[in-house]
Amino acid sequence: MRFEILGPLRAVDGEQEFQLSASKEELLLATLLIRANHVVTADQLQTELWNEAPPQRAAAGVYVYIYQLRKFLKKPGNSTSRIVTRTPGYLLQLRSDELDSVLFQDAVRRGRQHLRSYRPREAVEEFESALAHLRGAALGGLCGGPIVGGFAAWVEESRLECLEMLFEAY
Repeated sequence: MRFEILGPLRAVDGEQEFQLSASKEELLLATLLIRANHVVTADQLQTELWNEAPPQRAAAGVYVYIYQLRKFLKKPGNSTSRIVTRTPGYLLQLRSDELDSVLFQDAVRRGRQHLRSYRPREAVEEFESALAHLRGAALGGLCGGPIVGGFAAWVEESRLECLEMLFEAY
């Protein structure tokens, strides 16, 4: 399964595209994808979902949303979950080729290396490849807390930096 967060949030498996219908689940998945392969604390998840005003049963709510995400991400015949409980929170396990933001970063890094090595044609190819991953506003403009907001700001800054380097390579 491949995940796209450099535009509206999508999960793609082969030719099939999957989207979550519940906004809290979508926000939770977005947060875990942004921090893929790193533990996100339960407190951080609560802040992303409810900002500074979590309900009394916020911890239970996070648990329920995690359960629903595990079902959403489960592949038939696979008993292991991509979402792992790790004290003090949860971790989403992904390979680097499964997340568009990682592919974007890798292409920008390669483009930057080509630019520094005076290989403008290769740099242009990499920067154009990076920009092709962008499909609109990060996460489709999904509003969350500091993790999601920080990611959206990072994407916009990285997009502008990539464009500047692309123009420099021309």
